[in-house]
Amino acid sequence: MINNKTAWIRHQKNNLFFSVCGLMILSLMVITMLPFVGILTSIFSNSSDYWQHFQHVELTYLLKNTFILTIAVLVVTLIMGVTVALASTMLDFPGRHLTVFLAIIPFTIPSYVMGFVWLYLFAHLPYSFGHLPMIAELFSRFSGFPGLVWSLSLSLFPYVFVMTRLRLQKIDRDIFEAAQSLGHGLVTTTRTIVLPLLIPTILAASFLVTSEVLSDFGTVSLFSYNTLTTAIFKAWFGFFAPHDALKVATILLGFALTVLILSRFFQSNQRIWQNGLNQLPPHHSQWQPQKLPAPWNYLTSVLVLGFLSLSSLLPVVALIYMSQANASFDSLGNILPIGIQSLIISGSVALTVTVLCTVILFARRWLQDYQKQTSVSQGKWLGFLQKITYLPNLGYALPGAAVAICLFVPLSFLNQSTFLAITPFFILLCTLTFHFYGVGDQTLGPHFESLPRELDESAQSLKLSGSEIFFKVHLPLTSQPIIFCGLFLLIDVLKELPITLMLRPLGWNTLSVKVYQWASEGLWEMAALPSLMLVVCSASIVIVLYLQGHFQFSGNRLSHNYHLC
Repeated sequence: MINNKTAWIRHQKNNLFFSVCGLMILSLMVITMLPFVGILTSIFSNSSDYWQHFQHVELTYLLKNTFILTIAVLVVTLIMGVTVALASTMLDFPGRHLTVFLAIIPFTIPSYVMGFVWLYLFAHLPYSFGHLPMIAELFSRFSGFPGLVWSLSLSLFPYVFVMTRLRLQKIDRDIFEAAQSLGHGLVTTTRTIVLPLLIPTILAASFLVTSEVLSDFGTVSLFSYNTLTTAIFKAWFGFFAPHDALKVATILLGFALTVLILSRFFQSNQRIWQNGLNQLPPHHSQWQPQKLPAPWNYLTSVLVLGFLSLSSLLPVVALIYMSQANASFDSLGNILPIGIQSLIISGSVALTVTVLCTVILFARRWLQDYQKQTSVSQGKWLGFLQKITYLPNLGYALPGAAVAICLFVPLSFLNQSTFLAITPFFILLCTLTFHFYGVGDQTLGPHFESLPRELDESAQSLKLSGSEIFFKVHLPLTSQPIIFCGLFLLIDVLKELPITLMLRPLGWNTLSVKVYQWASEGLWEMAALPSLMLVVCSASIVIVLYLQGHFQFSGNRLSHNYHLC
């Protein structure tokens, strides 16, 4: 009797737990489908005068600008990231151990902050070269399109650097020794062996950089460079035409999905270039850095460390210098409530995404195990449910402004036409959760997949319910990656601008919105203090993770688009 009662209680716990899992998956699927509902409504909605003007005048011009900017930033970023990664991994020069630390600092500096800092430097550096008119004129010209490419590249090259460095550490040293035994030098070995092995990583990094450039609004707006993203904001704020903004967002989504499909096509053929990585011995020896002759060794150190200091330390020093002009208790008191609002929304999104990813990853693992124990027809249905759980990962691959407008229109329609009382905070939370869900899934996914299946089988043999397996087995083993995922999401949401700026009329102000507002008006000294608060908050988390050795997990986050494809 007792055994029957215990089994009944365990059965009820299982039903309740998996009902909660199913409800979470269903809620996420509804949010995922809402952007497509918004796109359909925009197709059948009436067009305003702006849409006619956009079609006949601005469309070709903006497509050309977006394409040119994407290619320019992509080329410069790949050259920066791959070169620094190769030098810091394959060469032994003074200060080489500082390269990783200096390279992760730009992670904490949003691209729009990097943009207005370099605008400030371009505006003030010519006065330092007043006796050299050519250099002063060069700085003044650099504040246009070249300065935009430079600022975006400095913000994005760390992604390429970390992804390339992680891949280089997986190459077996025996490959290099075999090349040297055949008489090949370091340059020839790099060109004929290393670079072909890096092609899949370069493709993944290219997709990530392209996605970031397509979704950028703050930096291009500060440099007065018009793209498809600026057209969305123009239709939204300038003409108060949400359906026209939705149509422009549809074009931008098509652009981003095209890049995603191309990336998936190339990634599907990555075995052509990865034979040297996939067939490594279990305990392969990593490449030991080589030391160049003295003059070249010190020159490499000066070039690499100088570039990294220019990209990481100089913007921070400039922010500290600018913030001193406006640092007071009154200004800090005005910014502190906005900072608290930023932490509230960022913490809520990080917590929501982390919980959703943890539960859904466990449900996906359970579906994989249960699929093997069912019939063929039920197995196909469970396999379909398992594939559906990957669909929300597309949220991070789509530009933030497009995601915001595609979710805002259907959610506001539901709020007006139904009895549901959808609060502004809930709309912002849903939008940011959908956008950043892919980060959490691709960060935690490898850790859940690496757990041995024997753990689940042993737990089931001990008559543990699904909830007990989740709370007593999986959570303790993945608690450290879960904490890291939440902290990294907190950094990402703190820096997010397009979504928070697009939904600012809902009443939630953030530090990123305030920074952009003051920087766009030329009030760089006022924008420096909230920017410094953003950098300090993000840098403190990143430095703690780096010192504890957890920053290596960020490779999953940086290459999550690679895993997504």
